[in-house]
Amino acid sequence: MTHVLNTAEGCRVGSVDTNANYYKPFGIKYKGLQLLDVAQTNIAIYFPEVAELIDEALKGGGTSSSC
Repeated sequence: MTHVLNTAEGCRVGSVDTNANYYKPFGIKYKGLQLLDVAQTNIAIYFPEVAELIDEALKGGGTSSSC
């Protein structure tokens, strides 16, 4: 794994409590978004930056993981 996309970053219930510092020693590029899993969350505004992360991973021969 070379890249991680965490769309539920945070410390509250239902979140995934990791950040870039957690993955840095392993050379893994991290992108965290603090989104709530509710109908009102507009995930579309994040599509360009997430697509850029995925493209970067694929062009570099790596893989992308999401949680």
